[in-house]
Amino acid sequence: MLRVTGEVMQVRAHSVHAAIIALSLTLTACGGGGGGGGTGQSPGPSGPAPPTPPVTPAALTITSSNAQAVQSKSLGMAGTLVALSRTAIAAFKAVVSTESVAASTTNCTNGGTQSVSVTDADRNGRVSTSDTVVITLASCTQGTIATTGSLRFEVLALSFAYPDSNISIRVTVPEYSLSTGVSLRGAMSIDHRYADNFGGSGFDRYVITGEAMTLANGGQADTLRDFTIDLSQRYSTARLALTINGNLSSDALQGTVSIATESTLTGRVGVVPTLGRIVFRGAGNSAVAIVDGLNGESSLTAATQQEDFDGDGTFTPGALVAWDSVAHPALTAPLQPRSSIQPVEIASSRIVELGAEEGADIVYAPSRNRLYVPIRSRNEIVAIDRGSYHIVDRIVVGSKPTALALSTDQNTLFVALSTGAAVAAVDLTTRTVRRIEVGVAIGGSFIDDIVVAGPATLYVSGHVVEEVNTYTSISTTRIARVELGATDTSTLLPTPLTTNSSLSRLAISPDARYLYVLHQPNGGYWSADKIDLAQPSGPIVATYPIQTNYVSMQMILSPSGERLILSNGAALDTATMTAVSGFSTSPAGFSADGNILLAFQYNGMSVHDGTTLQLRSTFYHQCSAATHGPLVHVAVSNEWATTVGGRLCVFSIFSPETTPGQPGGPDLPTPLTAAPATTTTVAYGTTPFGAAYFDRARGRLYVQDGARDLVIYSTSTRSIVARLPLAFVISSMAINDDGSRLFLSQQSVARIDVVDTTNNTLLTPISFPFDLLQEPSAPYYYYRGSHAIAWLGNDRLLLAGSYGQPNDRVYFGIVDLAGNGFRIGNGQRKFVQYAHVHVSSDRRSATILPKDFGAYRLTQRIDLQPTMPDVVTERRDTILLTSLQTSDGSVRDRIYLTQGQAIDARTLLQVGETVASMQVESSDGVNIFTMEGYGQGELGARVRTFDAETFQLTGIYDLNGCRNTVAANPVMYAGTTPREFIAVVGDRICHVELPMP
Repeated sequence: MLRVTGEVMQVRAHSVHAAIIALSLTLTACGGGGGGGGTGQSPGPSGPAPPTPPVTPAALTITSSNAQAVQSKSLGMAGTLVALSRTAIAAFKAVVSTESVAASTTNCTNGGTQSVSVTDADRNGRVSTSDTVVITLASCTQGTIATTGSLRFEVLALSFAYPDSNISIRVTVPEYSLSTGVSLRGAMSIDHRYADNFGGSGFDRYVITGEAMTLANGGQADTLRDFTIDLSQRYSTARLALTINGNLSSDALQGTVSIATESTLTGRVGVVPTLGRIVFRGAGNSAVAIVDGLNGESSLTAATQQEDFDGDGTFTPGALVAWDSVAHPALTAPLQPRSSIQPVEIASSRIVELGAEEGADIVYAPSRNRLYVPIRSRNEIVAIDRGSYHIVDRIVVGSKPTALALSTDQNTLFVALSTGAAVAAVDLTTRTVRRIEVGVAIGGSFIDDIVVAGPATLYVSGHVVEEVNTYTSISTTRIARVELGATDTSTLLPTPLTTNSSLSRLAISPDARYLYVLHQPNGGYWSADKIDLAQPSGPIVATYPIQTNYVSMQMILSPSGERLILSNGAALDTATMTAVSGFSTSPAGFSADGNILLAFQYNGMSVHDGTTLQLRSTFYHQCSAATHGPLVHVAVSNEWATTVGGRLCVFSIFSPETTPGQPGGPDLPTPLTAAPATTTTVAYGTTPFGAAYFDRARGRLYVQDGARDLVIYSTSTRSIVARLPLAFVISSMAINDDGSRLFLSQQSVARIDVVDTTNNTLLTPISFPFDLLQEPSAPYYYYRGSHAIAWLGNDRLLLAGSYGQPNDRVYFGIVDLAGNGFRIGNGQRKFVQYAHVHVSSDRRSATILPKDFGAYRLTQRIDLQPTMPDVVTERRDTILLTSLQTSDGSVRDRIYLTQGQAIDARTLLQVGETVASMQVESSDGVNIFTMEGYGQGELGARVRTFDAETFQLTGIYDLNGCRNTVAANPVMYAGTTPREFIAVVGDRICHVELPMP
């Protein structure tokens, strides 16, 4: 049990007050439907009986003139009760978390008091089942709003098994009134279940039931009777499910209507429902319904209104209903903190079942208004009508069709037969198929890809497997030029490409001058080669080595032919075959005009500017999955199509009026020209182990090299000033306030080594308890040391455990310089192993950033002020799978991640995004510097600068002297002046000064 101190009670009061403020603001925004209800003092905690609700008015006849008001009042009241329930649970948790039953009274910010009392029925010294908690407010004022009243919680069930919880309470509101004239009264039961489940199946659910709750304002009241509201959100899919049932009496409507959810309302968290049906009924069986998801379609903003005003039981379609005009935001708002970049729900979506193995490719023929998809398992292609999205034709073409290419006149579809040593030419008018032999030219039967180079020319890639010995074979990619005519001819390009992959990919420039080949040379990384087709020998004129050995890769060429985008996130300038930008999501496809680039993310997609690659938004579609087929843009309807698991999914993300680059849409960013930066590079030793730390106040960079030496670099002299030989590998570093002591942690040993930075010598190490960060019963090979370390001031260090047991979980601890320590959360809380730590600039809180774990990430903030620090905020995200922390020392108190996100360290909400890269905030907090990597282990070719307030691109700078492909964990720090930064790249230190205005 926690020791009850004034500090602990202060934290409880602060948390309760925050919840009460949220409720008051919610009620003020809602306003209610009208009067009734007094504004007198609270009757206090003594009586459990709820107040008597107003008299129920007669049933209301629903007509065209009041239908929208009925919907708005009903959904508004339901949303208010959801908001009240969330606030009640937050306030209740604040009381429970202190493990104290002591009464307390505190002053509110702008006057009045807030009191908490607990009836400890079982006398166990903490809040538990059968206990009662009462929060009483006496003119408690925040800003200009004063609140008077009470909330009474009767605990029906209570269980915590971190991170899961199950809370069932009955909330009685004898009277809760605001100085604005809004009041609330009634009683309801709340059943709240919260499951974390790191595998991705976590959920949050509220089931709210009650006899009557009344919200009043200005002489009129709304009362919801005999109601049940069931709201759940699941993290792995970011889906919500909502049902509302009950009866609403409204003075403003002058009558009563019933609410019945006939089909559960479902959709994405943070946006409107996109499927479901809810019906509102009045006198004479008159009714109006809101229906979404008709005919497989869903809308971002509107649903269909169905009307039965005469009560004959027959509904007829009515006008579209704008969700935001009738629905309360609390019905769809995230129940847990999420990214501030809100997902854009699809405007429409259709799913076509292909009935077999998904197609390996997809093309769209605008003149025929059809999509074509190959079905490998059936040796056929299917034709799908774009208007109806029905399969309208199936044509058998030959052995294992994969890649597709459309002739320039859109009359012939060329199909690569992956195991047939040929290309099938399908006449789309007559449905006849002719076989074009290419196996003889290539020398084998495996066909990989195909592109059209003109009215009568194709290029086809394939591969030949040659056995070297019993255990070894070599695969060689070959490319054939096919000339179409009365007699098709195939000739081999002179340059064979030795490859270690069974697949190759082709792209061709718009003028058919250059052919781009993506393949994996034997024994190495992938390569993107540029072949000059104008020269008879077909030479490779440029090569981009891709520093990765992925099993497979894809590439897409922009419509202009200026950019070649690889599935590892590299964006190449095709003129030079050098990387000009990069991001880590997998590029999927360009819009027909090249203004938009879509990229696949886990469980969704992101929208990027086609020129700058800057993120515009993220969105979900109904057939999201971890893997997709290619993506094609249907420009005529501004729709996109992709294949996923035997289905064709078609969706739209913009209306034509709001597409960037279109009339009425946002302006496209102006491309910037790269300028050279001033760079000092210093080789400090062999490849590092990755541990580094920058003491900005004193301009000292500490980094451990491959020989385990601690190398010390000075920014003032731009040189290495000292080396300290060590016999161990450093996992993390921290420095004290005056910079006189550098602390070094190790993963395997429960010890902190200390360096005297005045003479660069080792002092007596700090040994901390053997079981501080690990279970005492864990096997010997489970690390006892710290993966991450941070200085907290007052002679204290924060330690993060390394290797967890059981379930990859470890403890975090705080130790003093004598080695005395305790666990975060009083030993009741564990964290994911190998987490990184960010301490706020005021050292009042610390943010924990774990590695990717399951289908989403959990980021947590620890309040370091109480006697026993613990987690106070958590953030989950199913879309933004952030990478490890890159830097510290933010003036804006942000955390910058290698996926490009900027996170507010206080709220854990995303405040902006740059590009996926190493990034750091300038020392004055005005700019963000991103040093981009264009492949695995490759970093430092270019720096981009972004405005730290607006996240707009402001500059591009070349760093040729910093580029390095040495495999290492790079790090980046803001320099001592606003225009410079320090980076450790491979085996060198890069000190960069940017010529910024």
